[in-house]
Amino acid sequence: TNDKGVIIEKFYSLVKLKAAKRISRRCTDITGIRTRDLKDADDFEMVVAKVVKLLKKYSIKKVYCYGLEDKRALDRTVELYDSM
Repeated sequence: TNDKGVIIEKFYSLVKLKAAKRISRRCTDITGIRTRDLKDADDFEMVVAKVVKLLKKYSIKKVYCYGLEDKRALDRTVELYDSM
């Protein structure tokens, strides 16, 4: 959003599974995302590159999460993919 709260661009991406071979039924029930939806998704590194490009495009210095669990999940994901 801009400084007035108007949406100027949206970004959405799925990420190809790497460590897990499938997502759980519970995850599918909550999100509607199925394992087959992730088959042709971009690798984590590719998605991160797209996010970084977007952050640079708008000179974004901070990213806010809805709650602490969102931050923890992002941190865990980065650690998981960084260790592989």
